[in-house]
Amino acid sequence: MGLKRPADVEKVVVQEIDEESEEAPEPPPPSRAAPVAPVSAQSSASAPSRPRPHKEQAVRWRFSPAAEAIDDARCYARVQMDSRVQQCSNPRAGKDWFCLKHGEGRWQILGRVDGPIPKVQLSQLLKTAAADEAASGVKVLRRASLEAMEPRERNRRLEDKEKLLDRPHEEVVSQLLKQQEDELWREVLRVHELEDSCA
Repeated sequence: MGLKRPADVEKVVVQEIDEESEEAPEPPPPSRAAPVAPVSAQSSASAPSRPRPHKEQAVRWRFSPAAEAIDDARCYARVQMDSRVQQCSNPRAGKDWFCLKHGEGRWQILGRVDGPIPKVQLSQLLKTAAADEAASGVKVLRRASLEAMEPRERNRRLEDKEKLLDRPHEEVVSQLLKQQEDELWREVLRVHELEDSCA
């Protein structure tokens, strides 16, 4: 079995305890929270509830499938299909970790699905992801930019066009700022849900 990222923070805590002691303690019941290391009183208010991965690890996880999705029967090479990075779909060749196609060292292009990504390929993946995000056309505009905008352009950006066409300029700008804030907040919540599902 290869190295997999932990699927659950509580399991990571239990695994660390298992490695240190001879007798494995029972995992906490679902109704109780997992044991957490004591934190000083000063940092307890600002400390995150879950440990954050290192930057390299977080970037690698962005371009890797979740631990539950890694299939031990398939090749462990990381491949790129239609701007998505995933595990190779071919079966493993014998006792080797890779299929016949990736067995000759071709797996090193994007690395193992559970390991690091080579720096050259990682920078290419990040550039591609940034280009995809830029192409989405989502822009956050400052109040000064919205106030300087032509009324026709400003109205094009509104979701509720009928309601605000006859409103004063300041009210339209405020509504646009609120709309942008709501969109950003929805995106933050979506990213948090993704992090929680991958953690």
